[in-house]
Amino acid sequence: MKVVPSRSFEQIRKLRRRVNDVPGAVVIGGDYQGLGIVRSLGRQGIPICILDDEHSISRYSRYATYGVRVPDLRNENKVVETLLNLAQRLDLKGWVLFPTRDELVAALSRQRSALSEFFRVPTPHWDTIKWVWNKRNTYWLARELNIPIPETWFPDTPADVDQITTPFRQGELFVRHESQGLARQHANRASGIIRACQ
Repeated sequence: MKVVPSRSFEQIRKLRRRVNDVPGAVVIGGDYQGLGIVRSLGRQGIPICILDDEHSISRYSRYATYGVRVPDLRNENKVVETLLNLAQRLDLKGWVLFPTRDELVAALSRQRSALSEFFRVPTPHWDTIKWVWNKRNTYWLARELNIPIPETWFPDTPADVDQITTPFRQGELFVRHESQGLARQHANRASGIIRACQ
């Protein structure tokens, strides 16, 4: 784990916080969504720690207090371990966690109890998040509640595609859920979906 202040990459800048100051924010993922969070909160004088496993633009914001680069934020256990180590190393107890990617939302949601000992975790428990994280669950719940949704199929195998009788329109988007996020592929014909299922 490499910790750097926002402007100088040579040493960690100590935060000068008063006892009555508001808690800081840990933005997990420093891409453009993260940058929006950093700017919004930073303008209010809230200290910001950006945690990312990629080169991110947010680390260079004038509102960033810390920029922390880690090797892996795709593995749920590593995310939790990294956050707990970071909390102790940088004295971030009571700071608020802001995940910016689907897999990070899932990790924080599933590990909310462990993380809540050090951080404020606004991400709801997994019992709530599971309905929106996996679109199959979202659409199933919508059907159960009689909420209108677009015609949707969830083929897992090439045989499942044969059960779809509605013709596909040019450029329809086929979304397949995988263990490491989502794979999106355009399917102009059923054969494109069959290839994606394999």
